[in-house]
Amino acid sequence: TLFRSHYHRKAVGVTHPGFDHWNASGGRAFKEATMHRVGMLLLVLAACPLFPSLANAAETPLADTAGSSASLRAGLDALKHKNYAAALARFKPLAAAGNAEAQAQLARMYEHAEGVPRDDEIAASLYEMSADQGNAMAENGLGVLYESGSGLPRDLRKAHDLYIEAMAKGDAKAAYNLGRLYIDSIGVPQDCEKGMGLLRESARQGYALAQYMLGKEYDYGICTEHDSAAAVKWYGRAAAQPGTEGGTEAANNLAVMYGGGGGTPKDANRAMALYRQAANGGNVTAQVNLRKSYEFGDGVKKNYSEALKWYRLAAKSGDDQAQNNLGIMYERGLGVAKSTLEAAKYYLAAADQDNQDAQ
Repeated sequence: TLFRSHYHRKAVGVTHPGFDHWNASGGRAFKEATMHRVGMLLLVLAACPLFPSLANAAETPLADTAGSSASLRAGLDALKHKNYAAALARFKPLAAAGNAEAQAQLARMYEHAEGVPRDDEIAASLYEMSADQGNAMAENGLGVLYESGSGLPRDLRKAHDLYIEAMAKGDAKAAYNLGRLYIDSIGVPQDCEKGMGLLRESARQGYALAQYMLGKEYDYGICTEHDSAAAVKWYGRAAAQPGTEGGTEAANNLAVMYGGGGGTPKDANRAMALYRQAANGGNVTAQVNLRKSYEFGDGVKKNYSEALKWYRLAAKSGDDQAQNNLGIMYERGLGVAKSTLEAAKYYLAAADQDNQDAQ
């Protein structure tokens, strides 16, 4: 049996049936303390000798100077190539001077610990500064933090309203997040029609995660009628964006369908290509499916060495069944020299995860 990927619809793993409201006194004190913290951060940035032009930022904001656009582009390019130090050097002075896009990008870096220690409070305050200027990315990012209660008190109504504001500006991620709220009944009554419509809106804008989730809805008939053709269509669009969130999961699920899982004519070569795409993107389910294919000759010639390769990757990612099966391969010498010591190591790793076969 080959497996489909299961990706839970979430912003930051939040589910709750009702609204959590802002505590007027505690929330305000929390917000003021955090804003003070970020304000001090920005003052330090403004006084930094590396950026002397910020000394008069109030009179001539860097955000309005001719070089700010070029500096922002350079920061975005550095971020794209994961040169976090260079990105921070560009974003910090711009953020200190009030540039909304730089504030949003800097918030994202603090939220995801990119070049700086993770700090959800600073991320929330920077997002808020940027959102107050109408930045859609910041509105969506702030909504995600309100939904999860990360860096500020949890408030699902604020999250909902911020997603709407960002979506109105064309933000695809916000449309996806709002659709997820309605499909999973997070803070609002379940409304499958509205939720599916929002997922489609996000998917049409090319957001891979929304395309994958839309495919999954049609594949499983969760919040709509089962439609294999529609599932193949949306999985295919997401899989066409390898390496993206949703793209690798979609590639695995589409591979299952091409391998005989229904919805499309069987095509073993296409299935194997998609499995490799997803597996190379780090999808553990695809890695497990590839090793099954090579171990049992499903759609490809049996190859224990190749099966072993994918077993090891899946086991390294913590898949207990892969760890158990690696134990079997070492115990029996399937594609590898027999080794009771290696077999025991993998059996123990799987048993520690309550794998009954390994135990």
